Amino acid sequence: GDWLFLARQDRIELYRYGNRALSFEGSVRPDETLGCALRGLLRESARPPVRGVERFLTPDDRLMGLPSKPGERLELLRLLASRVLRPGEVIAEKALNQRLARFDDDVASLRRLMVEAELVERTPTGTEYALVDDGH
Repeated sequence: GDWLFLARQDRIELYRYGNRALSFEGSVRPDETLGCALRGLLRESARPPVRGVERFLTPDDRLMGLPSKPGERLELLRLLASRVLRPGEVIAEKALNQRLARFDDDVASLRRLMVEAELVERTPTGTEYALVDDGH
């Protein structure tokens, strides 16, 4: 059931807490009451597990960290770049920073990583940015 999404230790602690908290209800077995309450709570709050590089983003798209594996890091940066720039779009650094701030407060590092990964490029003037045309 939904209860299995919790780590084993969390299930044990919730069960112990629930038995203590619900032990005053003499006519109902605490484990039945807790199980019913937990199933309802988990059903309401459960969301499908996030797969792929999106697991490095919070539900509101904030960056939790960068993957240690280079391939995953590149995939995550590619995803973020595609969310802040459209193909053919050229924008000023300030505008790019504002868009990147949605993901992380350290926009300079994020922007630099995208440039180094050759996902985003500076225009010859050095004041504007665009997605790298991958030839497709």
